[in-house]
Amino acid sequence: MASTTKIMTCIIVLENGNLNDIVEVSKKSAGTGGSRLGLKTGDKITVKDLLYGLMLCSEMMQQLHLLNMLEEV
Repeated sequence: MASTTKIMTCIIVLENGNLNDIVEVSKKSAGTGGSRLGLKTGDKITVKDLLYGLMLCSEMMQQLHLLNMLEEV
């Protein structure tokens, strides 16, 4: 089920987001823990790199941040 959720998150972001947008890691996303990318509150990263982290590194934090970003759109 988690893999399906990650794929759906990726599809939604690709359809509704801009891969070149630079986003700031929120306190909510950074507080998730377990990130192998070492992102902290206030770090800036492109949507494209967040998607790579989500799909290749299986990062839950990236998924939460991408979903938070879409809430703002």
